[in-house]
Amino acid sequence: VVFTADWFTAKDAMEWNLVSSIHEPNELLPAAMALAERLAEKPTNQLVLSKRVLNAHLRDHLDNALRRENETILASIHDFGGLDKFANKRKSQGSKKVATAPTSSKL
Repeated sequence: VVFTADWFTAKDAMEWNLVSSIHEPNELLPAAMALAERLAEKPTNQLVLSKRVLNAHLRDHLDNALRRENETILASIHDFGGLDKFANKRKSQGSKKVATAPTSSKL
């Protein structure tokens, strides 16, 4: 289905175990509320850990994206003299006010 992009019905999805139930539009909200109540009865740590496992692949992608971004920034600073250019630009601004981020002692 992923590669062919074929359409499928709710009945197909149920047979293929892609969904756990099918509801008519007017039955959907009560069914969703019943599921929410079932989940609310479960131990919180069980739900948290299950969600963590299910979302782990997203965290891995985010970590890799941030690592690549940091590597790119560092390479830019090193290869193109970005930090020196920035520092020289600040010196040439003289008495112009420049916003700075607070230091940890100010937080």
